Amino acid sequence: MKKIVFLFCWLFPTLTQAQNDQGITFQVFENWQQLLTKAKAEHKNIFIDAYATWCGPCKKMDAEVYTDQKIGALMNTNYIAVKVQFDQSKNDNNQIKSWYTDAEHLMSTFHIDAFPTLLFLTPDGQLIYKDLGYKDVNQFANLIKDVNDPALNYSNQIASFKAGKLKYSQLLRLSLKAKEYKDSIAIDIAKTYKTKVLDVTEPTQSFNKEVRDFMVEFQQLFTSKDKVVRYIIQYQSKSDQLLDQKGFAKKFSDYLITKTEIDPMIMPLGKYVTKQPDWFTLERKLKNAYGNNTAYRLLVTTKYNWYTHKQDWPNAVKYTTQYLDMQGIDTATWAASGINGIVFTTIFMHSDDPKYLRKGMSYMEIILKAHPEHHTWIDTYANLLYKSGKKEEAIQQEQRALTLATDLKDENRVISYRKVLEKMHNNQPTWE
Repeated sequence: MKKIVFLFCWLFPTLTQAQNDQGITFQVFENWQQLLTKAKAEHKNIFIDAYATWCGPCKKMDAEVYTDQKIGALMNTNYIAVKVQFDQSKNDNNQIKSWYTDAEHLMSTFHIDAFPTLLFLTPDGQLIYKDLGYKDVNQFANLIKDVNDPALNYSNQIASFKAGKLKYSQLLRLSLKAKEYKDSIAIDIAKTYKTKVLDVTEPTQSFNKEVRDFMVEFQQLFTSKDKVVRYIIQYQSKSDQLLDQKGFAKKFSDYLITKTEIDPMIMPLGKYVTKQPDWFTLERKLKNAYGNNTAYRLLVTTKYNWYTHKQDWPNAVKYTTQYLDMQGIDTATWAASGINGIVFTTIFMHSDDPKYLRKGMSYMEIILKAHPEHHTWIDTYANLLYKSGKKEEAIQQEQRALTLATDLKDENRVISYRKVLEKMHNNQPTWE
């Protein structure tokens, strides 16, 4: 992969690069340290427009936003503005290449991996605010106002956290902002918020969309024993309503019960144990703690994963069908693709049982009803038909898959489907 690099437009530190007489005045410096020296001397914050030469939205901001008089008035008095190019070109001269070491440091520090990235820094280079993506004139003006608000200043908030001065709602928002910025202090802020708020407040009072985001971003802080998790397990529908996402409570509680109760028995060191688990003991434990429905759901999922990993195909096929029946067949493209993979690699490849082959066909029929022209999934269906003894229908479906792949010029699939058809015509197994 081409190495991403950090470049300043190179001239002399006293030169400027104004978009026009009214817009932002972008200055240029010989190196990062020189920029910091000037910012400290003038007591000005720093604005970095991080862009790439191939970035369309970056060019759009150059043409439409940075040239605006209102934006220039907001920026030029209070900020030293610089434009920074972050992609590497074969035309880079020695002056540009001299920035490579600083580039790696700055990219790592500010986690720049998308463009445009808009960085607002203190005179000594500490992060005040970071945003991504194209902003029109009004959006950028509002962004500047937010950045200039001391209450929203990231470095000020971090200092307030360290001094123990933040309110509980501020802790929540700052933890999420720090996680977004990939700041290592995020976990400390999150622990403080969880201990001081979530662990001692009634969920009906604390739950909202931001708390849901917090649970997702810092799920490693939770266990199935936590007060909020116990509430989620017991009142799933109400929790979904409060957290504003249908199905969240079940997914989150299942994840935590698995992490807390199942994984220590199944994969205590992050790897599956060699000996078959004591399913009876685990089932009894889950039923007693979480009820029959939750126990069944988690055991089916666990057994499906366990037997598939161990390549115990009779049991893997059995629990694959139980798992899919339990989950239901989601026909959204990404979900259907995953189901197709499970059906092909587990049921088709490793079962001769007509019952399970029929199951596999029924799953694919649901998917193909929603995606009738998807040749890869038609191929799976055709192979299931063939293994079930429905040769003529299988050939018809495989030929259809071949035609669709040919129309799409998918050469690899065309070759594969032709080989499958040849085996079908010759009564040869397509699963070997």
